[in-house]
Amino acid sequence: MKHLIFFDGECGLCHTSVRHIISMDKGRIFSFAPLEGRTAEQFFLGVEKNYKKKDSLVLVEDYPSEKIWIQAQAVARIYWLLGGIRKVLGVFCFFPSFFVDPFYQFIATHRHRISERQKISSLTKEDEDRFLP
Repeated sequence: MKHLIFFDGECGLCHTSVRHIISMDKGRIFSFAPLEGRTAEQFFLGVEKNYKKKDSLVLVEDYPSEKIWIQAQAVARIYWLLGGIRKVLGVFCFFPSFFVDPFYQFIATHRHRISERQKISSLTKEDEDRFLP
């Protein structure tokens, strides 16, 4: 595991996003943990509280470092790290958060209307080990 993505474990859109990342992550560089879980609880003990908001996707690059990306910059950085043509979307991680986060926050605010609540399903045994409690 190189990078860890914290996501809202109760959000259907977040689960869909995690499945999407898994499908693109052929190098298996990402692992995942719900923001409500023990891994998040332990990791965020000494970290600024606004990182662990329920409406935020959090990327910890080179886990367990404290190089943290949140919201739109986290999404863009994930695409950057996936590489290839996806780096085109990844350039947004270099934009100031005040420029890109309003788009993310709009989607985050309406995410429960966009996607039904669901669990991550259709994972292979190989992918199950990518999830931390």
